[in-house]
Amino acid sequence: MKNWRKWIMKQTIGLLTKYFGDVVEIKPGLRDETFVLLKDSSRIREAMELLRDNGFSMLIDLTAVHYPKREANFEMIYNMLAMERMLRLVMKVPLSGEFPEVESVSSVFKTADWYEREVYDMFGVRFKNHPNLKRILMWESYEGHPLRKEFPLEGDNLHCYD
Repeated sequence: MKNWRKWIMKQTIGLLTKYFGDVVEIKPGLRDETFVLLKDSSRIREAMELLRDNGFSMLIDLTAVHYPKREANFEMIYNMLAMERMLRLVMKVPLSGEFPEVESVSSVFKTADWYEREVYDMFGVRFKNHPNLKRILMWESYEGHPLRKEFPLEGDNLHCYD
């Protein structure tokens, strides 16, 4: 990473640390990525607003990972891009429970709308204050969430349409 980009990323990390204290954990990534673990999921919207207002103008992806054996059995992953600065930041947020909830960031980044619907559909993570939280890939009467680890792979009794 070029020196000026390192300096800018240090400034961003400094802001995150200033506003969130020990609620964030910073880890360097490969190349131009920085990983940020946000330990308090209730502050995700605040974190996204801070990043947006400080150069990370694009949410390029939002997904989840299911870790059934962990106490925090889901992890939300927000991939951010500062295009003018050529920097990437990955925000990870641990969640717990059978159907965990996290605040929607669709009012901060419009791209989050469909990403959050996909995560809801595939993983069952619910997004509080989402304007239109419904399935986006599977039909409404579909039971289950296909990207969870316990989802059956056999496909027994699968009916595509009602």
